[in-house]
Amino acid sequence: MKKITIKDMRQAIVYVNNGNYVGNLNDLADDDLLACDFGRDLKMGNVRVANVAIELERRHNWLDIPQEAFRNVPDNTVGGLLDTINKYIDGKAD
Repeated sequence: MKKITIKDMRQAIVYVNNGNYVGNLNDLADDDLLACDFGRDLKMGNVRVANVAIELERRHNWLDIPQEAFRNVPDNTVGGLLDTINKYIDGKAD
């Protein structure tokens, strides 16, 4: 089954954030990126986070993230969003 990877998420965040993050996201370790808070660490508000999901859908024609997915993200971290999206792909969303 297809999944969204940390690499996919990193590319979408870099594209959407377009240089607004202080530092290089490509140099950040995977575990550190997964722990990043969108607002506090990446300086991304709700619209930009939604744009990350839209960018993932654009890059992956098979992906359709329902709006209710955002209500099921357990926290404001990259890992939380990635896990939630992959649960929806698996059909295991709460």
